[in-house]
Amino acid sequence: MRRLLFWAVVIGAVLFLAAHIAEIAVFARSLMGAEKGWLLAAVGLQAVYFVLYAECYRSAFMVVDTPRPMRQMLPAVFAALFANVVTPTAGAAGPALIIDDAVQYGANPARAVAATLLAQGCVFLGHAIAVAPGLLVLALSGLIRPYQIVGMLVLMAIVFVHIAAFVLALRSPRTLLAILLGLADAAERASRALRHPIHVPEDWAERTTSDSCASAALVARRPSGIVRTLVFVVAGFAFDLASLYAIAMAFDFRLGSGEVLAGYAVGRLFWIVSPLPQGIGLVGGAMILTLTSFHASPDLAIAIATTYRGIAFWLPFFIGMLMLRVTGSFALRRPAKT
Repeated sequence: MRRLLFWAVVIGAVLFLAAHIAEIAVFARSLMGAEKGWLLAAVGLQAVYFVLYAECYRSAFMVVDTPRPMRQMLPAVFAALFANVVTPTAGAAGPALIIDDAVQYGANPARAVAATLLAQGCVFLGHAIAVAPGLLVLALSGLIRPYQIVGMLVLMAIVFVHIAAFVLALRSPRTLLAILLGLADAAERASRALRHPIHVPEDWAERTTSDSCASAALVARRPSGIVRTLVFVVAGFAFDLASLYAIAMAFDFRLGSGEVLAGYAVGRLFWIVSPLPQGIGLVGGAMILTLTSFHASPDLAIAIATTYRGIAFWLPFFIGMLMLRVTGSFALRRPAKT
């Protein structure tokens, strides 16, 4: 079954690449006009970002007493990014891969779920922290647009849902169960109205509530671990932001600190709230509009946004494709338990 799933993911990757070959070509061409020293600096800063991103997940696993070495966590993080993009699962494939990878290496499934949910919650909250200063710059400059405000509201709603679910799982499991039962009923009603009926398993709400309560109890024992996990996320975004500055310098566009914050905020915002995986088709356009509002020429804005997108998304995408076979989920040989 895993072999079939692996080849299904590979086929999805081939189709995805075929559909975006023009974007990759634009990225390759944009590299030709960049100053190589700053470009290498941007790649190095992105490498640090991904190490810190993996460290965020490692920290979350430590909160639930399931330590994981970086040699396992880093490939899983890259492979999860890749899986999220090429599988039509609304972003569920990546977390599922990280959980399964941990289980294949001997982790307790409930603890793996708790750690992954904690890391995801910190990532969403970290996004809000990273995006807020840039949107404030846009607001003070009179350049903020309604779609940016809506995007931030969507992000805040996602963060609120994660925090509310955690609190309810700890303090009021019955309320959480009632909400989940209502969601299941609403989903079935909506699917019937659309003439594509779905059936939610009768015990779905009960099982989800039970799992959520167990996960929340594990995480709540270590509040300092939650803070540490969030610190790794925010530190990672600082290096990601620095990579955008390095890319602007590579094209000899001198951005002020406020302009860097603004361009980065809009790009990251639509990276996370886009209905398309990893903000495909939206991140670049949003960043281009923001950079041109700060007097970058259209060609220069396209070059900066395309290069940032290439280094922050396409390079990790190809790394994730290679790392898929290294993870515990798809390793050629069954991994040794740790």
